[in-house]
Amino acid sequence: MNQENQSNNNPILRHLTVRLEKMSAQIRHLEDKHSREISELHEKYANLNERLARTRFLEGKIQELIDQHNRVVQGFELKLSQLKRLIDDQEMQIYQAQAELKVLRK
Repeated sequence: MNQENQSNNNPILRHLTVRLEKMSAQIRHLEDKHSREISELHEKYANLNERLARTRFLEGKIQELIDQHNRVVQGFELKLSQLKRLIDDQEMQIYQAQAELKVLRK
């Protein structure tokens, strides 16, 4: 009877062994795929970080340019204001000189 059970179990054991090997192969395949996808994600993450760092660097450069531009504009506005005052002063001097000339002509 013991031999009969072994012979009956033998095809079942073979079948189970084959299924186990197939499942093991599928698991290895899934693990390899998982590893590749994890590596790909790490690479994408590194690229994203690099792009983010580059973007931040460029944003800093752009901000520097904007600040420099604003300083130039402020300097220009200051000089323009000074020139306007100078022109106003010179116009006033011209009007005073014309008034004095009128007085002297009379």
